[in-house]
Amino acid sequence: MKQRKVMKVLCGMTVLLLSCNGNAPKEKNSGADLQQSHRLEIPQPPVMLPDSEKISYMAAHYWDAFDFADTTWIADTASLEQAFSGWVYILGNMPLSRAVQYSGEPVRKAENHPAMLLHLAGIAEHYFADPNSPFRSEELYIPVLEAVLASQSVDTIYKIRPRARLEAALKNRPGMVAADFGYVTASGRKGRLSQMKGEYVLLMFYNPGCADCRRVEEYIKVSEVFAPLIASGRLAVLAVYPDKDLDLWREHLPEMPEKWTVGYDAGQTVTEKELYDLPAIPNLYLLDGQKKVLLKDAPVEQIEAYLYSR
Repeated sequence: MKQRKVMKVLCGMTVLLLSCNGNAPKEKNSGADLQQSHRLEIPQPPVMLPDSEKISYMAAHYWDAFDFADTTWIADTASLEQAFSGWVYILGNMPLSRAVQYSGEPVRKAENHPAMLLHLAGIAEHYFADPNSPFRSEELYIPVLEAVLASQSVDTIYKIRPRARLEAALKNRPGMVAADFGYVTASGRKGRLSQMKGEYVLLMFYNPGCADCRRVEEYIKVSEVFAPLIASGRLAVLAVYPDKDLDLWREHLPEMPEKWTVGYDAGQTVTEKELYDLPAIPNLYLLDGQKKVLLKDAPVEQIEAYLYSR
């Protein structure tokens, strides 16, 4: 099975990069023929290498043939993103604990070429941090941000955004106790996240006008996993509206499930104190009974699968 997986990765890589025809221009920064297609040679693991080590070999050597000084790659957007997608494909076929060791590698290798470094970091943000990216992974994005901040060649001004992104990413990590905050329900009752009872707590930041929020609400209501856990009290749901339009919030209240605790952030502490990073709404956290984070900003389907396995 391991050999099949390695062969699948190799075949997948070949398909991904077949469209990158031709060789990189010999003259760097000439300004001519910037749309010429580039091609990154795919590293081939030694035949005698154990199958269990071949994907790691590919990850470790993926960027060996890339010329970080050749800034014409930056203008050849399609080829550079195609090369990066091959890199993401490899990381996605590795255990996450190993993939995080490599995800910052292209940025580290570009140390002496700040323009390329920042461009690669931008592509990494698109893949690993964009809320709509199927490859979104905070685990893989954190090493990228750390590599940018550790760079000696990048000016301080270009580190402002990565530093803020890293600070946000390091909040409420899995294994940490989720930041506590207060909320107010429609009846005026005040409560706190830390007071929620249950073996698990599903924390959902939502917006009444959000179509995907409604999809998640309906998904949870009809789920054969969520429904019995909520009914038994093992899973408590806290849905919090973090914005200010309380009229809109109240209009939507009748549509919320009865067994959920639904409130709003009266003091705007979640957003003003930046207790949570909310890059997109809805934003879901699964906590244990002690309010330790089990899953952060996870799709509802992933949370369902986690609870099903328990």
